[in-house]
Amino acid sequence: MASIWISRPDLEDLIGVDATQKLLTAFPGRSVYVARRLDKFTHIIGHVAAEILQAEFVGCELMLPSAAAKPTTLKARIIERLEQGQTYGEIVAELRCTYRHICGVAADAKLNPKERARKARREAEREA
Repeated sequence: MASIWISRPDLEDLIGVDATQKLLTAFPGRSVYVARRLDKFTHIIGHVAAEILQAEFVGCELMLPSAAAKPTTLKARIIERLEQGQTYGEIVAELRCTYRHICGVAADAKLNPKERARKARREAEREA
């Protein structure tokens, strides 16, 4: 039995982006054996993608990357909500973190209320 490492871009080219995401979510950073029977992958990635995977790698052990398993960080989620215009209080309630932590993240990302107001004025001036 051969062990083959496959990168995420190669896997996406082979079976598609959606099927790759589902496969890497189900088996992040693990080795999986591709058998002649498709039962193992069909319910996860679909029949067509499972057939393609089987035709290419039957009898091989695939070592999958773990890139899909990394969740977004709290800091990234805070920045996303600040950019959407949510208030600090709304973010505290939604993400269950401290007000002080949000202030620190906003200062680091230059998204405190004064900077957000300046940015909004600049964008309004450009549109006018």
